Amino acid sequence: MQQEAAMKNVLVINAHQFYEGFSEGKLNKTMATVIKEEMAGKGCEMQETYIEKGYDSNEEVEKHLWADIIFTQSPVYWFGPPWIYKKDIDEVLTAGFVQQNLLIDDGHDYQPS
Repeated sequence: MQQEAAMKNVLVINAHQFYEGFSEGKLNKTMATVIKEEMAGKGCEMQETYIEKGYDSNEEVEKHLWADIIFTQSPVYWFGPPWIYKKDIDEVLTAGFVQQNLLIDDGHDYQPS
């Protein structure tokens, strides 16, 4: 008897950054769509963030808390992600740190001297 997988909450982040005549985002959009379709076909609940279209950091923190699985679809520019994705990460993680629900501390164990 095959055991059914528990339904998962999936967040897909499209981190493409448009550059006229150089990088229009067709591949990233296609890949993000394939991910969404495949995961929805497996019974997953889906949410999406398309960074270039704008986002609210507090809403993104909630999406991250909701998600069991997070896919980031991003081009690689000069061996790294686009700056808008780096900015998104900084803003979302900082908001989660301030709210103390996504990140609790900076990982250091401070002991009084």
